[in-house]
Amino acid sequence: MLKGKLTIDEYNELGEFSLYQIDKLEKGEIDIYDLVAVITLNAFNKGRQSLEV
Repeated sequence: MLKGKLTIDEYNELGEFSLYQIDKLEKGEIDIYDLVAVITLNAFNKGRQSLEV
């Protein structure tokens, strides 16, 4: 289990990024698999960054 914590700004950034990706899905620019992969990897990377000192 990760012990790092994201800030409110980091959560907001993830939310904005997710909304942008969902918009791309609705426009047909990406499919559902890309959407899930991109959002998951972005959240994972953001969590990793919160652990770095």
